[in-house]
Amino acid sequence: SAEIQFAHVHRSQIGPDVSAPGAYQRIAKYRQSLNANSRIRLAGDYCMSSSSTNAAAWSGQAAANELAQIFER
Repeated sequence: SAEIQFAHVHRSQIGPDVSAPGAYQRIAKYRQSLNANSRIRLAGDYCMSSSSTNAAAWSGQAAANELAQIFER
């Protein structure tokens, strides 16, 4: 049946990370400093502005795309 049989809502008092002032500028500076031909790429939530699963996934995908371009040359 399409009826909801059970539900539970958990509310946490802990909020999400808030980026420090200048975080986006530091990230942009880091990304601009990368050697375009280097096979080393960092990925993870710390490479973005906030600590989240989405940020980690995005930076991993970006690193993989950059490496794919290097290996296709």
